[in-house]
This record gives sequence, C-alpha cells and structure tokens, in this order.
Amino acid sequence: MTAGPERAAARIEGFLDGSREQPTVRAMLLEAQSLPVITELVQQRNSDAAADLSSDLRGFTPHPKETARLLVSATVEVAMQELSAGRRLQRLRSALLDLIPKKKSAQA
Repeated sequence: MTAGPERAAARIEGFLDGSREQPTVRAMLLEAQSLPVITELVQQRNSDAAADLSSDLRGFTPHPKETARLLVSATVEVAMQELSAGRRLQRLRSALLDLIPKKKSAQA
C-alpha cells in the first residue's frame, strides 16, 4: 500500500484491532505505566508510531509530524475506551479516522 491517508487509516485500524485482540497486554501496560522503564518504552513506541504515520500525512497537512503525534494520542484514547467497554466502538473509530487529512494541502 502506498503512503497516504488510506495507509494511515489502515495503520490506525490495525493498532486498534491488535489492541482489542490482546486486552490483557493493554491492561498490563496501563497498570505498569507508573514504572519509569515502561513509561519510556511506551513513549518510544508512540514516537515511532508517529514517525511512521507522518510519512503517510506528508503533502496532506502542513504539519505532518505534529498531526501524526496527535493522531497517535487519539488512537491510544480510542483503544483505552474500547478496552474499558470490552467491545469495538465504531462511532469513536469513525470520528478518529475523520481526523486524518484526506486532501492534498496547498501549504504542505
């Protein structure tokens, strides 16, 4: 799949689906976030995810790195909400995916 909004959406959906398939891992990470080493690992993973995602947003927003960072944070929030609900929350997922810029930016 080539870089762009569709691949960004696929990455986000993949993360959310993976989180739902491994709820115990997600729950353990939540509990362990008070441990500095876990916090560092989670922050690094989120930074890596944002860097990957920003490549899909180049040309679609004047601020791909910042937009990617915000999308990663929002994705984690949706994952946590789904974990708490014990099910897929389609309206939240749709709202999240609507945040992905879809049109080429004149300023990008």
